[in-house]
Amino acid sequence: MEIRQVLLKNFKRFSEIEFSFSAGLNLVKGPNEAGKSTLHEAIIVALLERPTGKQSERGNQSWDQERLYELKLTYALPSGEQYTIDKNFEASTHEILGPGGRDSSRLGLNSAVESALGTTSEKLFSSTACIRQDSMLELDKGGKEVSSQLQEIALGGVSGVNTTLDRLEDKIMEFQRGWKTHAPRNPGPIGQLKKQIKELDELIQSIGLEIEQREKALEELYQQRARVAAIEGEYDPLQKLQLSNTERKDLMQALSHHSQLEQELEAKMERVEAAERRKSQVRKRLDGLEPFNTVDEAKEKAFRVAREAWSARSAEVEDRKQRVFELIRQVEDGKKIKIRKGLFWIVGMILVGLTMVCFNALSGQILESMYRTALMIAGGILTSAGVVWLLVLILGQFRDYRHHQQLLVEAQKRHQGGMAQLNMATNEMKELLGSLGCKTWEEFESNLAKFRKLKADLNMVEATLAALLSNGGSLSALEDHRREVSRVRRDIQEKLTEFEGIPRLSAIEYQKLIGNIESLDKERQQRQEQIIRLGAILESGGASLDEFYRYMERRAVLQRRLELALEKHQVFQETLEGLREVRDGILKNAQAKLEPRLGHYLIRLTQGRYNQAFVDEDLQISISLNSKSERRVRMEDLSSGTRDQVYFAARVALCDLIFQEARPPLLMDDPFIKFDPDRKEAALQVCKEISADRQIILFTCHDGYDAFADHVILLGENRTFISEDGW
Repeated sequence: MEIRQVLLKNFKRFSEIEFSFSAGLNLVKGPNEAGKSTLHEAIIVALLERPTGKQSERGNQSWDQERLYELKLTYALPSGEQYTIDKNFEASTHEILGPGGRDSSRLGLNSAVESALGTTSEKLFSSTACIRQDSMLELDKGGKEVSSQLQEIALGGVSGVNTTLDRLEDKIMEFQRGWKTHAPRNPGPIGQLKKQIKELDELIQSIGLEIEQREKALEELYQQRARVAAIEGEYDPLQKLQLSNTERKDLMQALSHHSQLEQELEAKMERVEAAERRKSQVRKRLDGLEPFNTVDEAKEKAFRVAREAWSARSAEVEDRKQRVFELIRQVEDGKKIKIRKGLFWIVGMILVGLTMVCFNALSGQILESMYRTALMIAGGILTSAGVVWLLVLILGQFRDYRHHQQLLVEAQKRHQGGMAQLNMATNEMKELLGSLGCKTWEEFESNLAKFRKLKADLNMVEATLAALLSNGGSLSALEDHRREVSRVRRDIQEKLTEFEGIPRLSAIEYQKLIGNIESLDKERQQRQEQIIRLGAILESGGASLDEFYRYMERRAVLQRRLELALEKHQVFQETLEGLREVRDGILKNAQAKLEPRLGHYLIRLTQGRYNQAFVDEDLQISISLNSKSERRVRMEDLSSGTRDQVYFAARVALCDLIFQEARPPLLMDDPFIKFDPDRKEAALQVCKEISADRQIILFTCHDGYDAFADHVILLGENRTFISEDGW
């Protein structure tokens, strides 16, 4: 087998790239992280992995891509036939294109790969044909597959005893699946036959019951249909009566609502009209008090301040006027001789003194002179004292008169000044009141109170109108609404006349009617469901008596097949045991097949130092210096370099023996990194010889391999190719 082209899409570091290979030794060279391991893994995946869409496949997906990868690998057989494997892991599809056309079946792909590689086991291929740097010391990896192939070789390589044994075991397990092992979804032949027989037994047992049930279902169907017809005869009149009463009830409610709404609208219109009239009256009265629109709080305060000043001035003038009047009265009184409180005593004293003088004059004959003199003196003194006292009183009266007259003049002057100021305040008040059309302060206060009351009435009327005519409505809109409501009311009344011949049910009678209708409807639905169920039973058919006999015959056939399957299972078991006995007797000679090939490669690798190898039944290897030496050197006693050479030889020998004519390509991942220059050159020479018969793809990051290569692939920023002729 020769790999010629590999195409990678969305595979790890490569978005899309194609590699070409040639026969012989192909060298894939590049630095670390250049994609050597990616290409190595892509070849194995393209050959041996099956697209399943599982999460594990996302490990190879490109980081910057959401879709899974796609791989194409083209290879050629020694006969010259060329095949292309196309695997789409996003769509979980695969196909192989060859001379015979396209084949997308798993069996066809596996058959073609097995024919080319010699195996479809990825583990076996990786552990033999893929020689990695880190797996040189891991011969036992994939040991089960290697042992199986060696056993086939020991048994002749043609009969495929292991394959036969595996197939026999699979066949026996297939027969036992669902019979002796649990597999309800995918039973084997015996389990399936037993299941079919059991199902037939249950079916045969139920056939009689089905026939009896169908007859009962048909009879019940007739009864249910008759009852449904009777229910419909009762249901329709009751439903019509219920609908009529419901509609009439709704119309009565609507009539009541519209009548009430009409009355409310009429009352509302009356209130609006009254409010409009009141508003007109208030505005008319306010027009007569229009000057008061300018009277605000500040102006009213100024008016009241002027009024208080005028009142204070008027009171002051009145007080001065009263003072003038009092002084005039006092002056007038001062012009007259007033009888004072001491005037009686003064007059009395004068009269007594005069009397004494007169008595002295008249009683000269009676009294002694001494007494007359004393009486004369006393009378004179009393008269003089009274006269003096009288003069004093007259002078005081005159002084008071003059004083009061001066006070009167001064009071009159002050009164005249106050009167002038009062006249000025009065004129100012008249001007203020006159600006508002008022003559007196009382008229001003009365008109201001009326104006404010009318203003409050106007605001209240406008608020009432705003509430009655909400949303910017008008009286005409209310009238239109009332007319519409009135029209609807009349229509409802006319509609109600259609129900005059229909009985009017009370609330109890109506609820009872509803209950009867619901009961009939529920019963009708239940019976219709029964009719549907019974119809389905009858329409579904069922087994007849002829079918019953056919099932019995079918059961007899299945029973015979079961007996044959049990006999075949017994034969398979006996055959498996016999083949195992034969295989166990031949395995002892298996190691003889590996030793010659291992020695052949070991001589070339070690340049004749070691020329014979030994392999025991457990695949343990030992070597000797020459064919005559009886001393065998175990692997653990060899040097590290020699041990690597032996393992490399063993891997190549295993490939020859296991794959034989298939000749799959060898994929080597820098297996000679620990070889010294001589050993590396010898190993490369062996690889060159091997590549004449089988393709080798060697991955490395080191120089020194180019001289042995037939084709070089450089990985990195610039990718170029060379042939055996050079760069």
